[in-house]
Amino acid sequence: MIAWTVFEIGINLFQAVLITYFLNKQLVSSRSHRAADAMCIALIAVFLTAHLFFDMPIASDTVMFIIPIVYGLIVFDDKWRMVLLWNIIALLIFTVVVNLTSSFYVGVLNVGWEQLLNTTPERVGFVVSTNLLTLIFITTTIELSSKRRNVKLSWHSFSLLLGLNVLCLVAIELLFAMGMDSDLGERFTSICLCLFVISILSIILYEIMLRSAYKQRQYELDIHRLELTQKYNNEMQSVYEDIAVFRHDIKHHMQIIEQMSTTQDSREIHNHIDKLNERFSVIQPYSTGNVCIFRQHLNRN
Repeated sequence: MIAWTVFEIGINLFQAVLITYFLNKQLVSSRSHRAADAMCIALIAVFLTAHLFFDMPIASDTVMFIIPIVYGLIVFDDKWRMVLLWNIIALLIFTVVVNLTSSFYVGVLNVGWEQLLNTTPERVGFVVSTNLLTLIFITTTIELSSKRRNVKLSWHSFSLLLGLNVLCLVAIELLFAMGMDSDLGERFTSICLCLFVISILSIILYEIMLRSAYKQRQYELDIHRLELTQKYNNEMQSVYEDIAVFRHDIKHHMQIIEQMSTTQDSREIHNHIDKLNERFSVIQPYSTGNVCIFRQHLNRN
C-alpha cells in the first residue's frame, strides 16, 4: 500500500513538472524564478493528491489549473491572454489524453471503470500509458511551436483560437462524464479520437495564424524600409541638385572676380566677396544624423 501511494504521488509530481515545463517553454520571462517553479510544482502535486486520495470536490483536475494560471501571471512577461491560452491548451492536452486512453481501455480492451480507478494492474498500465502519451504530446507541441515571441495575433484571431480550444475542452469533459455513466464501446473511443485530432488541429491552427502574422509583420517592416530608402534617395537627390547649382554659381562668380581683377579695383572685388559670404552663410548644412560632424561644422563657422 505504501508503494502504491508513493507511485501515485510520483505520478502527480511528474504531471506537475510537465505542466510547469510546458509553460516555461511557451511563455517568456526575463528573470529567474526557480522558487516560483518549485512552489507551483508542489501546489499542483498537493492538489492532485488531495483529489485522488481524499476525493475533495474543490481539488478537481480542472480547478487545479488555477494554480498554473496564477503562476503564469506572476512569473512571465507575456500578456494575461497568452498565459490563459497556453494554460487552456495544457489543460486540453491533459484532458484529451486521459479521455482517449480511458475510452480505449474501456471501449476496446473492455476494462471496467472500477479496475481503472482502484489499485489494479490495469490502473498501472492506464496511468503509465496516459502519462507517456501526455509527455509525447507535450514535447511535440513544444518542438512544433514557433519561437517568434515578438509576434502578436489580432483580437479576432486570438478569440477564435481561444473559443475553439474552450469548446474542445467542454466537449471532452462532457464526453468523459458520459463515458463514466454508460458503456459506449468502440464508438465512444472513435468520438474521443476525433476530438483528439481536433485539439491537435487547434494547435496547428495557432501556428498557422502565428506564421501568417509574422509574415504580415515582415511585409510591414519591408514597406517601412522601402519608404525610408525612398525618402533618403529623395534627400540625396536634392543635395546633389544643390551641389550642381552651387558649382555653377561658383564658376560664374569666379569669372566675375577674374574680370574685376583685370580692372585693378580691389574694393569692388572685396564688395563682391562680401556679398558671396552673406549669400552662402544662410545655406544650412545637410544633416546626416552624426552629432560629431554637426558640431565640427558649427565650430568651423
